[in-house]
Parts: sequence; C-alpha cells; structure tokens
Amino acid sequence: MSADPTVYFMGEDVGTGGGVFKTNEGLAEEFPGRVINTPICENGFLGVALGMAVTGLRPVVEIIFSDFLPTGADALVNEIPKFRYMTGPGTRQIATMAPAARSSRPRSASAAYSRARSSSGVDGGSSISISTRHSGI
Repeated sequence: MSADPTVYFMGEDVGTGGGVFKTNEGLAEEFPGRVINTPICENGFLGVALGMAVTGLRPVVEIIFSDFLPTGADALVNEIPKFRYMTGPGTRQIATMAPAARSSRPRSASAAYSRARSSSGVDGGSSISISTRHSGI
C-alpha cells in the first residue's frame, strides 16, 4: 500500500483492532482513509470493489471466512470476472479477494471450510491458494 496509493483494503472489521485474526494491526493508522470497514454484505462490498477497480483503483477485499464466499457469488461469478467481456476491449480491472481459507482454531460450522477450488472454474477469474506447512491446507 505504501508503494501504490491506488490500493485500498476493505472488509468486515479490517480496520477495527487489526481485524478478526489481528493480521491488519496498524494498517488503518498507517493508511488513513484507505482501510475501509464494510457491513456484513459480501455481495455488496464485492460489487463496490468492482466499481473501484473500473475507476482505476486497486481494491483488496478480505473475506473473513471463505464460507462466506457464496453470499458474494453474484459479484464473484457473474460480475467481477466477466466485466471485461461485457464492456469490450480496453477495459481493465483488478480486484483482489483474500478469503481466509481455514483457521487453526476451531470455529463455528459456518466458518470451517476452504472454498478456493469452487472459484477455479469461473471464466475470467483466477484462484490462488497461499499456505504454509502449518496451515493445514
């Protein structure tokens, strides 16, 4: 974010106390106005990320648990990856989603799965999983 002023970071509780997993500590203070807390509405803020990307910004969206990806399915499957095909050549947008795959601590049933493979077959989209030997992925 320090190298590119067009990068914005957004998601649920990302600017409050360093986020749910404390991975964003100090980010809101270091980049005031560029760390955006969103409401619990994945489809809505993923749509906002698309709009930001189309205008030249580089949004990075954190989804707290990958189990919540299906609630943003319209934006993830129909809008973001296909936008350049619907608008013609020359349109470029990059929106990065960063869902937490799994936690090493037990969570509720609605926050226990990895959904990375479910997005790998979407035309125009890409899925990359980053893990360590300790992540259990």
